[in-house]
This record gives sequence, C-alpha cells and structure tokens, in this order.
Amino acid sequence: MPNILKELRQSRKETQSQVAKNLNMPQTSYQKYETTDINSISSSTLLKFADYYGVSTEHLFGRNTKKGIKIPVFGNIPAGIPIEVLDEIIDEEEISQDMASRGEYFCLRVSGDSMQPIILNKDIALIRKQDDCETNDIVAVHINGDGATLKKIKKEEEGMRLIPLNQEYKPMFYKWKDVEDLPIKIIGKLVETRRKFY
Repeated sequence: MPNILKELRQSRKETQSQVAKNLNMPQTSYQKYETTDINSISSSTLLKFADYYGVSTEHLFGRNTKKGIKIPVFGNIPAGIPIEVLDEIIDEEEISQDMASRGEYFCLRVSGDSMQPIILNKDIALIRKQDDCETNDIVAVHINGDGATLKKIKKEEEGMRLIPLNQEYKPMFYKWKDVEDLPIKIIGKLVETRRKFY
C-alpha cells in the first residue's frame, strides 16, 4: 500500500528533520516510517501522525473521502471578545472532520519573530480552544488585556513562565497572583502550524 506520509509532509513544505523534531523522534526513525508499509506502523504512531497532519487515520490508509471543515484565520484576537463574534477573519483553513470532532479550533496568523526558528512570522497557527494546558505546551495566551500571543508555557510552584523559542527574547515570569490579577488567560493550545508561500 502506498505510504502517504511523504505526500503529507511535502504538502506542508517541511523536511524530514523538521517533522522528526516536531514529533520528538529521531530523524532516522521518521525516514523509515515514510518508506515502510503503512500497515506495519503501530496504531499509536499512526495516531500521532494523524494528529500532526490534521487528518484521520483512515486518510493515512487512503480511505478518507470526507470533505474537510473550514475554520477561521484571525490576524488578531483581542482580549475579552468571544472568538465566535469576531468578524475580522483574514482567511480560512481546512481541517478533517475527524479532527473537528475532537474539539473546537481556530487559526491565528503569527506576527513577529519571538517563536523562531520553529514558528515563523506569518505562519498559520492552528489552535484548539481550551483554557488550561500542561507544562511545555505552546499556547495562545492573552497577557494583561493585549491581543493573543503564542508562547511556550512552564508551570512552576511560584508562578507561570512564558517562554519565547527565540533565544534573543527573555522568558516572562508571572507569580500566580499576577496571573489572576492582570489577568493572564490561556485561550488555546497550538496543535499544528501551516506555512504559505505567497
């Protein structure tokens, strides 16, 4: 059976090393996954690939004929305004019906270089709506009433650390009282990035 992983990776203009790094696996392992029979890959690994590429596991086997679901892309998400009522939609992205069944999603066009080299300026960040997260998740967060920004989060005993991936920027630490008072609110978790070449 043809292996669709290479096709999915190339459609996103990503290298094997980029995908392997994003999935936290050795590049040599990912190379083998692209060349092996899809039926020989474990179900847990297939689920990881399906989630990463935003498709169903059925799609990986070449059996997905369902139409995708359109979700909005925002250039900015002001604090305090429900996403459902925002009308400043700058584009649309498509996700699978299988993915849509696992939560509510929106997209945010990245502005700035604080998350380079993994996430670049003007990348499309696919976000699953949620108001909490785990340490080391990358989240869309409102800080003190500003628009949404992407940061890696680290929860500590004394407070919360928001960490840019670009080492030229310093992490921001907030005590738990400040998180409540400012406030700092998580609005979603990054599940995928997409890149367009205009």
